[in-house]
Amino acid sequence: MKSIRYYRWAADLVQRRITAFTRALPDVFILGATKAGSSTLAYMLWQHPEHVRPLAKELMYLQQLPVFRSNWESTRVSSFLWGRYRDGHARYSVSGYRKFFPTAREMRRLSKTGKPITSDCDPFNLYCETAMRRIAKLARRPRFIVSLRDPIRRAFSDFNMHRTNGERDARSFAQAIDDELSGAEKRFRKRFIHQSVYAPHVERLLATFPRDQLLIIKAEDLFSDPALIARQLFSFLELDPVPVDCSTQNRGTYSDPIDPASEDRLRKYFRPFNQRTYDLVGRDFGWDS
Repeated sequence: MKSIRYYRWAADLVQRRITAFTRALPDVFILGATKAGSSTLAYMLWQHPEHVRPLAKELMYLQQLPVFRSNWESTRVSSFLWGRYRDGHARYSVSGYRKFFPTAREMRRLSKTGKPITSDCDPFNLYCETAMRRIAKLARRPRFIVSLRDPIRRAFSDFNMHRTNGERDARSFAQAIDDELSGAEKRFRKRFIHQSVYAPHVERLLATFPRDQLLIIKAEDLFSDPALIARQLFSFLELDPVPVDCSTQNRGTYSDPIDPASEDRLRKYFRPFNQRTYDLVGRDFGWDS
């Protein structure tokens, strides 16, 4: 049964590539940060009747990040079908990207108002200058949703996810911090501290796109009142408000708390970066208290 599903998946990707010229490009990009609620935001948006779903969440196609391997590059064959040949996302084309999205005909058929949208939810795009340049060329007026979380909580959640998934990272959080800050850790997805430094990426977004095309959300607000954030999301995208299931998606459960020494160390480390983020966004998120 697993092999049959794989062949069907492969055949679907081939068919989608052949018909790529008939397919839409996304209007909305849900960016990171990773482990800051992007799955929940995508789940909310996907429930709206004017949204037509892409093939999958987190396509991991636009980035060109250092020592990065996407979830879809499990074998050479899957890398070829998805559009990659080696780590580092060396292969890219517009038709290769279009294959992930619905056809223009499907968009029109499913729309009730004549204004359908589709989206790309990929938190790794936030961190990649190449992805931003590609989006700027692809989309006429892209809109971005960015959710930012307390950088320490985000980094610790990311670390725990990697420790408990198939990679089985056996390091302590303190050791992971040491490895990264010493420069020993080169793998992008294991650079937990780097992904919590938001200011350079927010600054790049604001330098590339108009501010009114960007909605920045404090992840803690999303976690505490998701219905409010759903209304803000739909308003920003000029969609009619509709009731949606706002339950949290992709939530990790970790029993061990962060050790106080690591928390204190990172609180001091992130403070200047956080202040720069507050200045750019125009809001103090209160992560330093």
